[in-house]
Amino acid sequence: MPSIVANVIFSAIGFAYFTFGRKQKNIPIALNGLLLMFFGYFIDSIEYTAIAGGVLTALPFVFKWW
Repeated sequence: MPSIVANVIFSAIGFAYFTFGRKQKNIPIALNGLLLMFFGYFIDSIEYTAIAGGVLTALPFVFKWW
């Protein structure tokens, strides 16, 4: 159950990234949003979901794609 909640949260963040990237015509942000929306289908563990989601959420800030 906690994994489902984490997936919904990271998918919502991914949707926001995808929408922003698409409107700004910024391909890396849009792709990162797609990854955030769909990585939850491939990871079952809550620990790995939190780690992968945190890393994917932080990528735009680390690489300054904005």
